[in-house]
Amino acid sequence: VEMIDVAKRFGAEVHFGDGTRIDLLRQAGGDEAEVIAFCMDGEAVDAALVEAVHEAFPKASILVRAYDRRAAMALAGTPAVVVVREVQESAVKLAKGALEQLSVSREEIGRAVNHYRTLDEKRLALQVETGDISVARNLILTGRDDPEMEPRQGG
Repeated sequence: VEMIDVAKRFGAEVHFGDGTRIDLLRQAGGDEAEVIAFCMDGEAVDAALVEAVHEAFPKASILVRAYDRRAAMALAGTPAVVVVREVQESAVKLAKGALEQLSVSREEIGRAVNHYRTLDEKRLALQVETGDISVARNLILTGRDDPEMEPRQGG
């Protein structure tokens, strides 16, 4: 309730209730919505919900904050146009912060993050394709066996 009051003070239109209920989404203006974003904790958003919301509000793009890799895998193939893995994004941000504290250059940090994301996307695609979260373990970066991540002189 306190966060709703704060949001209203900043001019946000706030509707209180269970955002997974189609009837409440409709009352909140879902029929006119261009975007419906689910930013809930845990695994409250599943494929069935995304399908139901898409069916009820076909004009709206659906965005989902998934908790982790398993949740993202469960949403693959749904009408969700954006699925952000919360655990991954926070881990990348923390890793970038750690590298900055170790005086690694911005260029090296960017290269490392891009390399990680490329491998991770390949791994997730294979996991979705096979339905097996343990597949493609060879794409997990350890730093020990990846020539792209070899330490450079002075960095």
